[in-house]
Amino acid sequence: MTPVAPALDAVRTSPDPRSIAGIAGVGDPGARLLAGPESREGLADHLGRLGETRRWPPRAPELLQMIRQSGLTGRGGGHFPLARKVEAALKGRGPAVVVVNGTESEPASAKDRLLLRLRPHLVIDGALTVAAACGATRVVIAVHAGSPALTSVAAAIEERDDCATVGVAVVPDRYIAGESSALVSWLGGGRAAPASRTRPTAECGLDARPTVVSNTETVCHVGLLARFGDTWFRTAGSPAAPGSLLVTLAGDVPDPGMVLEVVHPVRLPDLVDALCEPGYRWQAVLVGGYGGAWVDRVGASRTLVQPGRGSHGSLGIGCGLIGVLGPGRCGLAEASRLVGWLAAQRAGQCGACSYGLPLVAEEMELVSGGGRGVRRSQRRVASLAHSVAGRGLCSLPDATIAMAESALAVFTAEAELHRRGRCTAASRPGAFPLPVTRGAPA
Repeated sequence: MTPVAPALDAVRTSPDPRSIAGIAGVGDPGARLLAGPESREGLADHLGRLGETRRWPPRAPELLQMIRQSGLTGRGGGHFPLARKVEAALKGRGPAVVVVNGTESEPASAKDRLLLRLRPHLVIDGALTVAAACGATRVVIAVHAGSPALTSVAAAIEERDDCATVGVAVVPDRYIAGESSALVSWLGGGRAAPASRTRPTAECGLDARPTVVSNTETVCHVGLLARFGDTWFRTAGSPAAPGSLLVTLAGDVPDPGMVLEVVHPVRLPDLVDALCEPGYRWQAVLVGGYGGAWVDRVGASRTLVQPGRGSHGSLGIGCGLIGVLGPGRCGLAEASRLVGWLAAQRAGQCGACSYGLPLVAEEMELVSGGGRGVRRSQRRVASLAHSVAGRGLCSLPDATIAMAESALAVFTAEAELHRRGRCTAASRPGAFPLPVTRGAPA
């Protein structure tokens, strides 16, 4: 069967009939990563739908060039160019390692788990292609303990005859364990906690070998890129932000946990409105995960849902989480709840985490609690942000502070209600799911 590249003109948009052009769901003909069956795809069906990938020789320069020309950036949150990681690995000493980060520690995100469960062979294709680009002799697919994706990935490896270098690693089910340096530390026999590094992981990582860490969605894009090329890849997205992007809907939406593929950039409010009931008056959106940023309707109107870190007043999409806060909710109470949970996830290895985050959580709780000290706590959060920013071993302190500050900026009217003791919605937090907090990293 001749493989056919997923089309762009057949996008049916989301499974919801109130749809907008450029959005695709699982099984939609216009999807890329989400194209195919709505159940787990076995090897025979996978090859029948997409065809074989080319058998690339190790350290294939033309493969690196294709990744570079595609403009593919990491979809784990940082949107760092994948080609630069491969280039760094090629300059390192010894054979490289490729780590597929399938931990997806963001509590409300589901895109990577969905790919591992439904499209495990596309994950493996992409991982082996990245390995060929940097001459890697080992591929590790890292998944949180207890993940339903474990069975799917293990079965996929058994189905293939090209997986002698591929293994699965089970990582502690903690938020911070999915951070790249924490993941490499755990795989090397250390703690699942961020590590201080003088050299990039791509140059010197696991066992002092060059280590390319990429999240599941990123390597799946490579699996398609290896078949259809960089020109095809760039026909999705925009010139500045090429390729499609997976997003997970969370919060006060009809179907929280729904994963959609953004094939062409869309305005954030258009996407949210298309997935909610007509006339639904949502208050704000948390963009990019629990360490992301809050935007109100005005801020949302300036935000495009597309890959990248954001520019010209538009927010970056981060890990692709879009959390909607509906009417009757208190944004400050919700933000306080999330900050408290993030602070509890700290590894306790640096002052920014050990001392800064608990103080931020305390002040946000005081704001949420209301009373005459609200303004003092607002000023205190701003002061703590200045003290903590850029001083952590990982991005957790900065992300937590940024989320708290954006909440205080967006929910100013709510803060005044709290100060006067008139907020009636604070007793209704819980729009976003939070797992049970576990102990310190192993």
